[in-house]
Amino acid sequence: GIPGIFDDVVAAPPDGILMLNGLFKASTNPQKMNLGVGAYRDDDLRPYILPSVRAAEAKIAANPAAFNKEYLPIEGYGPFLTESAKLMFGADSALLAERRVASAQSISGTGSLHVALAFLREVLPPTPELLISGPTP
Repeated sequence: GIPGIFDDVVAAPPDGILMLNGLFKASTNPQKMNLGVGAYRDDDLRPYILPSVRAAEAKIAANPAAFNKEYLPIEGYGPFLTESAKLMFGADSALLAERRVASAQSISGTGSLHVALAFLREVLPPTPELLISGPTP
């Protein structure tokens, strides 16, 4: 391969939540319940769709032309990023005014952006300042 900044990175241990999911699938216990991946299941182990999600689906189905199905840019949906930054830092924040805030959007309830930035903080040369929030419990 090409020598680079990731050459000395040691592989992380397997993800505990995904490992639990594998153990769940392998279990033959008829009373098993998988709560490890953040998805609710009914008594027949089918995904339980929250009423709020059903309402959102109905809203989309009622007016499909109003909802864009194109892929988002790699960094995420611009208006969402802008409003999220205002919410986090304050609409009048000097950081925003000075364009010193970078935002990105990702899917997942596993803290993917936190994990990515924590990883980069470990493998990249020190930066003047990199603020990473603590994940929610």
